[in-house]
Amino acid sequence: INKLCYFVRSRPKYTGRMDSSTGSHQMAKYYKNCLNFAKDLKDKNNLNIVPRFHEAEFEWNHISIWRNNNFNKFSFTDKESLDQSYSVMKEAYKKIFDSLGLDYRIVKADSGAIGGSDSEEFHVLADSGEDLLAFSDKSEYAINAELLTELQDGQDPYSLEGKPSPDGKGLLKLKKGIEVGHIFKLGRKYSEILNLRIQGENNDIHPEMGCYGIGASRIVAAAIEQNHDEKGIIWPKALAPFEVALVEVNPKKKDEIKEKSSEIYNLLKENDIDVLWDDREKRPGVKFTDMEVTGIPLTIIIGERTLETGEIEIKKRQDEKPQLVSHQNLISTVKTN
Repeated sequence: INKLCYFVRSRPKYTGRMDSSTGSHQMAKYYKNCLNFAKDLKDKNNLNIVPRFHEAEFEWNHISIWRNNNFNKFSFTDKESLDQSYSVMKEAYKKIFDSLGLDYRIVKADSGAIGGSDSEEFHVLADSGEDLLAFSDKSEYAINAELLTELQDGQDPYSLEGKPSPDGKGLLKLKKGIEVGHIFKLGRKYSEILNLRIQGENNDIHPEMGCYGIGASRIVAAAIEQNHDEKGIIWPKALAPFEVALVEVNPKKKDEIKEKSSEIYNLLKENDIDVLWDDREKRPGVKFTDMEVTGIPLTIIIGERTLETGEIEIKKRQDEKPQLVSHQNLISTVKTN
């Protein structure tokens, strides 16, 4: 896919949601205007436009996760290039969600008012999700449950549980999902309405539009839904604000604890490990509780035991007790957890 240039626009944050069909119509109109500025480009038929939309807030318990970094990419191409762009974006989204360790499904969706042909949504599975999904326990088949019941003479969506999967592989399971991405093939609907044309192989054509949206900050909310306990958040390593929390225990009692903490902090930084050093003059229990709420994946504890035995306590956020590692194995332990 030729990515010759991007046009990015920002909007003030507002309450509510932009109608998708209106947004697609505006992007088609915007692209038509962009062509006036792209006459000298060698291949303006593959011009990509990436607007940024700000949407309403998403709530997790009593925490508001603002959906203010949601990105939509629009492509304008011929039919063959649209299929290629759609496939590339689908694989890119899969790599993103796989790298974050999220349990998600790619769900066949209804194009609705926005129109077009293929439409797929990326849903992170969560009990608090807005949409009911039906998916096979033996394959990648997944679909919006309400859409499937519409295709099967209006059954109750919850009656789908345990029925044979339409692809003939396994049985259907039901689960709620949080939508974090959506890809469409919009076709020529909006380019025909606006009489938008680009140069084809033999003559001018109405371009095929593609739309690819991902909710960057909504992903954070969905990750919290899948990674928390009664104490707070358990960040996946790829999303954590820091890889490691370094906690001093009673540094006032011995100056050596402060010196050892400084040594460990510098060692972590030298090995490109993001670390939060908690050197506050607080009780150990307060510090440990704060680190649990913060959700940093690993906590390194430096106290009198470290000085006495030479071993370092390291605790995974989800574990009840720390493990002991030697100074020599600290970096390898951090990088493999």
